[in-house]
Amino acid sequence: MTRQQEIKARYEEIMGRITGAAARSGRAAGDITLLGATKRVAAEDVVYACSLGMPVAGENRVQEWQEKYGILGDRVVWDFIGQLQANKVKYILGKVRLIHSLDRLPLAEEIQRLASLHGLVADVLVQVNLAGEATKGGVAPGELPYFIEQLAGYPAIRICGLMAVPPVPSSEGEGRRNLAAIRALFDDCARRGVPGDGGMRVLSMGMSRDFEWAIEEGATLVRVGEALFGRRIDVKEAPKHGE
Repeated sequence: MTRQQEIKARYEEIMGRITGAAARSGRAAGDITLLGATKRVAAEDVVYACSLGMPVAGENRVQEWQEKYGILGDRVVWDFIGQLQANKVKYILGKVRLIHSLDRLPLAEEIQRLASLHGLVADVLVQVNLAGEATKGGVAPGELPYFIEQLAGYPAIRICGLMAVPPVPSSEGEGRRNLAAIRALFDDCARRGVPGDGGMRVLSMGMSRDFEWAIEEGATLVRVGEALFGRRIDVKEAPKHGE
């Protein structure tokens, strides 16, 4: 089987699973956006997945995104899904559809500054750190309402929803409880309202291991990498020293 045949088979399987999970949650497959997480995926594979119908590609690192954008440009709809440093905002602003990882005011300040300078409005998701994991970014659940209130002072930022990467669960029950807790935070934010006209329309949660659970618990966007493109380790980024 060729590389493209493998991707096509995986894509069709994933879309079937999305359709099933959406139906189980009382929604249509069209209500769910599949984002292909393209970290360490070759540019030609990204284009091919888009040709199959994948609507959005998501990159974790600005440098890798720049390399692919230099090849593919706007032939692909891009989201930025990784931790974003304030000094890297200038490279992606206006070129990505959605920033998934706004989690601190200094980052908001830089997005606001540059977006205002260029006459743009940046669409963002606020990242939530459900369990306070030190290795992940995100706003603590208890601080989320206050953080969003503060963003009212940044008119060039449009809040469109939440993103979360919950802890790896030890069981399906634990995994679903984590996802349900994120959905509850999303619903609470929707009830409170958010600054601007973005509304709470995007709930980005669920990856290769749990995207069906995530859809059943209310996700509107799932970020799928390995299940679509296969396991991806290149020589330069292979784990070292037992990592």
